[in-house]
Amino acid sequence: MSLQYESCSLFIINIMEPLLQAYTARSRLPASGDAAELSVIEGQIAWMVHIIAAILKIRQTVGCSQDSQELFDAELAARVLQLINITDTGVHAQRYQEISKQRLDRAILIFVQNFRRSYVGDQAMHASKLYARLSELLGLTDHLVLLNVIVGKIATNLKCYAECEDVIDHTLSLFLELASGYMTGKLLLKLESTKFIIANHSRENFPFLEEYRCVRSRTNFYYILGCLVFMEDGPVKFRSFMEPLLQVAVKLEASADAAFRTDVVKYAFTGLMRDLRGIAMATNSRRTYGLLFDWLYPSRMPLLLRAISLLTDEPEVTTPLLKFMSEFVLNKAQRLTFDSSSPNGILLFREISKLIVAYGSRILLLPNGTNIYRSKYKGIWISLTVLSRPYVGTMSILVSSSFMVTEHLRMPLIYL
Repeated sequence: MSLQYESCSLFIINIMEPLLQAYTARSRLPASGDAAELSVIEGQIAWMVHIIAAILKIRQTVGCSQDSQELFDAELAARVLQLINITDTGVHAQRYQEISKQRLDRAILIFVQNFRRSYVGDQAMHASKLYARLSELLGLTDHLVLLNVIVGKIATNLKCYAECEDVIDHTLSLFLELASGYMTGKLLLKLESTKFIIANHSRENFPFLEEYRCVRSRTNFYYILGCLVFMEDGPVKFRSFMEPLLQVAVKLEASADAAFRTDVVKYAFTGLMRDLRGIAMATNSRRTYGLLFDWLYPSRMPLLLRAISLLTDEPEVTTPLLKFMSEFVLNKAQRLTFDSSSPNGILLFREISKLIVAYGSRILLLPNGTNIYRSKYKGIWISLTVLSRPYVGTMSILVSSSFMVTEHLRMPLIYL
């Protein structure tokens, strides 16, 4: 078995080396070179990277831990990790629109996912032989140095693949895997590349946030960032993280009612709702939920009410808003467990009741469109979900009593 593993690894390395040399040489040539030939090279390298990734994936299931196999894994991994430094330099940095380049970067992401599961993170095997060899070949001495390379690649993909939804989603999937692990999540927070992403999560640094085709990726992006931010205690860091979103909210609040009908304002508002939904998904405790609640209430709630009142007939606006509220009032992990002396449960239910009343009293008056599910039924369904979720958990007692005694809170069911 060991001899077969060795011979197979050497065979792959012998194929990979000339391809890497050719790819490196092409990075120094002008962009006017033979693009077709470069695409062929990228395709060949992508296949080899997939093969190496598959070898590492098999290792996870078999559970081999022989020192000799770790050394050959290091040799194989070194070729792909070396490739990461090449793919975004020279002429290659101008080819993000090319399908072959996108396939190569996705192959690298698959390799990193499989390598991480075997050698990095909470369930990774101790592999001193592997890191000793990687240190000799590339100067990667431990998990932290390797993670810095991986996060650097993640940041580059998020910056450069603004118009490729597949690469963005795959990159975010890898980022989520890293952020979800307790050990890897803590390690990520030590990296300068991670700190840069958390401190500079604006459309200027990550243009995919402005691309309509990647609009759904915004929620995942902010869910990941929220998970990382909430790993550390401290409202100061949270407020600093929320500053770009606060600036967007303030600009929207200063916009005239007529401006809400413009595409620029509508896109900015829906983007804000998707971002906030991702952050709300990351709140899994009373402490983290309280940070978001205090940021949102009472200052930002009038903006939500104003938007749903002015744009009831725009499902591309109301649906993200209602989905955010549906997540915000979800009492998962008992995060909405307010103190018995706190009025926050009643205040929260009062605010969502205002939103549902504003939406319900207007949506039923609108004519049925060609797609009635999209224009009406979907929003009504989410509204009922929003209205039902506060009745789960300890918050339900406060909500039930306020619902019975307050006429204003009885209105949502009349309209829906």
